[in-house]
Amino acid sequence: MIDITQYTVDNEWMLMMRGSIDIETVDELRKITLLSSVKRVHIDFEEVEFMDSTGIGWLLHFVRELQKHYERVRIVHPSEDIREMFDVVEFAEIVGEEVIA
Repeated sequence: MIDITQYTVDNEWMLMMRGSIDIETVDELRKITLLSSVKRVHIDFEEVEFMDSTGIGWLLHFVRELQKHYERVRIVHPSEDIREMFDVVEFAEIVGEEVIA
C-alpha cells in the first residue's frame, strides 16, 4: 500500500510518500499529475518502508520526467536500505548526485 500527501509551499511541490513502492503500488503512483505552478519538487521518502525493482524503475522514470519540467528535484530522507538500493543500481549517477539528499 502507498499513501501520498501532496501540497505546495514557497514554489515547491512537496510529495510525502508512506508505505511500499513496488509492483502492487506502481499503477497508483503513475496517476500523479505534474503541477505547473511550482519550480521545485521535494519527494520525502522518510516513511517509505520498501521498494522493489518495479518501484526503482518507476522512480527513475518519474524523476527524469520531473527534471524536464522543474529546476530542482530532490529525494530526501531515504532509509539506509533504500540508500543502499540506490547505490547498487547507481541511481544518483543516472539522475544526478544532487537529487539524493
